[in-house]
Amino acid sequence: MSDPHVLAREILVDVPDPQIGRVPMHNIIPRLSATPGRLRRPAPSLGEHTAEILGELGLARAAIDGLARDGIIRLGDSA
Repeated sequence: MSDPHVLAREILVDVPDPQIGRVPMHNIIPRLSATPGRLRRPAPSLGEHTAEILGELGLARAAIDGLARDGIIRLGDSA
């Protein structure tokens, strides 16, 4: 992580993590000079989009809540 090449090419970036603060992560590749790209947000937490996706597939909210209550799926903290 302290290799001069890694530092010069910005191969690793620190991203926020709600559980441990910050975590090093491999940067976007390839990074082109005119359109280098960037990480805009961290990966979703486990279950963060489950209710939204299942709802879009036609499951009623009561059915989704029942699946979560039965331990079949996990819903994110905000669901």
